[in-house]
Amino acid sequence: MAVRDTPPFRADHVGSLLRPSELLQARGRFKAGEIDADTLRAIEDDAIRDVIQLQHDAGVRTVTDGEFRRGSWHMDFIYSLGGIRQVDGESIHVRFRNEEGELDYAPPAMLVAEKITLTRTVFAEAFAFLRDNALGDQTPKLTIPSPSMVHYRGGTSAIDRDVYPELGAFWDDLIAAHVAELRTAHTGHLDRATLAAARELLDDVFGDEMTDEAWEHALGGIHALAWDRGELIGHASVVQRRLLHLGRALRTGYVEGVAVRADRRGEGHGAALMEPLEAVIRGGYEVGALGAADAAADFYAVRGWKQWRGTTSALTPAGIVRTEDEDASIYVLPISAPLDLRGELTCDWRDGEVW
Repeated sequence: MAVRDTPPFRADHVGSLLRPSELLQARGRFKAGEIDADTLRAIEDDAIRDVIQLQHDAGVRTVTDGEFRRGSWHMDFIYSLGGIRQVDGESIHVRFRNEEGELDYAPPAMLVAEKITLTRTVFAEAFAFLRDNALGDQTPKLTIPSPSMVHYRGGTSAIDRDVYPELGAFWDDLIAAHVAELRTAHTGHLDRATLAAARELLDDVFGDEMTDEAWEHALGGIHALAWDRGELIGHASVVQRRLLHLGRALRTGYVEGVAVRADRRGEGHGAALMEPLEAVIRGGYEVGALGAADAAADFYAVRGWKQWRGTTSALTPAGIVRTEDEDASIYVLPISAPLDLRGELTCDWRDGEVW
């Protein structure tokens, strides 16, 4: 039998693996206030690297992080959905047994208190760490619960009937939240229909400003796509560029084509689009950058982007040329490179709008 290079593979596993004792002890210490979140994360990082190696040595082609950052394989996802919160009350009790005796596990109860939405990409940073640490030909993956798990955990008694008088609307929103879970992929992995849908969305949002050159600028990198009931409602991408600053050519993750369909704005899709792209930037670049209109300044500022207050220019075929019209419209996401926000910033050359 020929060996497959792409999923599904002959051997696979769901994803949740036994937590090492060091990690269990660290979680207990964190809960008791003895260590901080950064210390716990460092211990999780080490445990995940070890379990990646374990799966590689076993010959398993897919790889997971063992769900070592989760308290519960499904509830961590469910509690991340907008409209759902933890509450005191009845819960499911599960009894486990090991060589040390019996363990009683009872996760908190939940309540659907508002309309269900997807406000951010769940587990984006956890998956980025797994992807960046996978070995050789391992294919990284993660598991999320099906929509039915939300209803299973509490039934109709866990749904506020003032929010959902009819269960049909509850199921519609719950399924839509799962469908709207962002898909991130390289341009080369997107089919023609998806790329056409993205171009159409950008044309609708930006009108005549979305030229062929502007569309070209959004290609060749990682796309974040927000879908709802089979329709593309949001798009953003990050591509690699070089920005000259303080005598260095900085490896830059440059964000392009951020757009949400007009009738779906104000629902958190913009933030959900940016989150996985910012994870890509943090994992692979020295700095992030983008051009933004004044109306979007607050949106980027609260996410940690800094307005460039110095001069801007472009490295053109004729040499470095000032781009005064772009001053104050460029934002950067500091990662590892030293930055003087009041200094000079020069972008590489490209057709159309250079910034």
